[in-house]
Amino acid sequence: MSDSIAEVLAQQRAGLESLRDVLEVEHRALLAADAAALPAIAERKMALFSQIETIEERRRDLFNADPTAGARADWVGLRSLADEVARANQRNGAVIGALMRGADAALQVLRGTDSGSFYGRQGLSTPTGGTSRPLADA
Repeated sequence: MSDSIAEVLAQQRAGLESLRDVLEVEHRALLAADAAALPAIAERKMALFSQIETIEERRRDLFNADPTAGARADWVGLRSLADEVARANQRNGAVIGALMRGADAALQVLRGTDSGSFYGRQGLSTPTGGTSRPLADA
C-alpha cells in the first residue's frame, strides 16, 4: 500500500468524474430511447463501479491508519462529488423504472390483460369490468 492519501483520493475523484460522465450519457440515451447504446453504457458503468470499489477499499485502509484524514479538504469535496453521482444514478434508475412501467402498461393493453380502471360520472375510479380483449382480436 504505497499510495498516499492524496493519490488515492485523486484516483477516486477521477473514477467518480468518469462515472458521472457515463451516467449523463446514459441519461441522454434513456431520454432519446436509444436502446442500442445502453448495453455498452451498462458495461462501462459496471467497470467503473468495480474500479471505484477497489480504490475505496484502499482509501478506507489509509483512513483507518490516519484518523485525521477525514478532515482533508479534498476528501470533503470528493464526498460532495460522490453524492452528485449517487443522485444521477438514482435519477437514471427512476427514468428506467418509468419506462418499464409504461412498457408493461402498453403490453397489458396489447394483450388484453389491462386491469386498469376508468373514472365514472362522479369522478370515482371504476374497474373496467374485465371486458378487455387482446388488440389483435379487436
